[in-house]
Amino acid sequence: MTAKKLMHNYNQMMRYLIDPFQNQFQLDNFRSSINGRTHFADVKKLFMLNFAVFILSGVYVWFRRKKRAHFNKAFLYISIVGVILVALMAIDFDDFFIMFHKVLFRNNDWLFDPALDPIIEVLPDEFFIQCFVLFFALFEGLNLWKWRK
Repeated sequence: MTAKKLMHNYNQMMRYLIDPFQNQFQLDNFRSSINGRTHFADVKKLFMLNFAVFILSGVYVWFRRKKRAHFNKAFLYISIVGVILVALMAIDFDDFFIMFHKVLFRNNDWLFDPALDPIIEVLPDEFFIQCFVLFFALFEGLNLWKWRK
């Protein structure tokens, strides 16, 4: 598969996950099992929850910005939790990844069978490691910046 086709399918996947009005998971060049589509629907719910928490907490912090002194400790504690999670991830990413899925998902649909859901072949462990590293770098950076500010 060409890089262009692969990126097209990746963009379709991401569009499904971040667009609240797109309700059907379908990729042009990858078939998906019922369990695979169920997992992507569960992931989409987590994306939507994340966006809602981000927006609502942003609005709350905005209206409380004049009384922010108590937020400083909250940002510090959130950063400490993030550092602990990064340490666990660095020690054993596979166990961290499994525990992450056991905590966030109610089923084992995240255990993809490449014969039924070939998309997993182009989303290897390294992809998820890079996603987690990027997330925690941004998350920790923002929290530490807000704590110091």
